[in-house]
Amino acid sequence: MTTNELGAFVLDWNGSASDGDYSGYTDLVITLQARGGDADPQRHIVEGEFGK
Repeated sequence: MTTNELGAFVLDWNGSASDGDYSGYTDLVITLQARGGDADPQRHIVEGEFGK
């Protein structure tokens, strides 16, 4: 995550058309993950939907 010109946190994601069609992916989940190699998220911090 990064901040925009107003100082608000935003998710800036860039993908190219050659990577595939991502238009069907509308859900967003940001997780908290402990360090130490455990790939399972500890908990969900934010859940939402793009475009809402």
